[in-house]
Amino acid sequence: INTTDNILKKLNVKVGGINFGVYVEGLPQQIFKDPVMVVGADVTHYTRNDRKPSIAAVVATCDPSGAKYVQRVKPLYPEKDKLSVEHITCMKDVMIDLLKEFG
Repeated sequence: INTTDNILKKLNVKVGGINFGVYVEGLPQQIFKDPVMVVGADVTHYTRNDRKPSIAAVVATCDPSGAKYVQRVKPLYPEKDKLSVEHITCMKDVMIDLLKEFG
């Protein structure tokens, strides 16, 4: 039954359905009565002795229920004297793009 349940949930999302919503006990649920975008971001790095870019990933909700989301993944190239990038240098552009999708 777990496999069937998993397949049905994936199909539901593919056709625009919502499987889950956000409910946090103690959090006033009316926070979602107006459009709210929840955003998460992280940067990951290859080993410090590699000359490969760091990778930034940003994910954001794009519907009032907080169940659908969009993502952006960007390479971050370090300056000549650095081996990695510790912050998302293109965050403003990423957020503008995500806000356009939000509505």
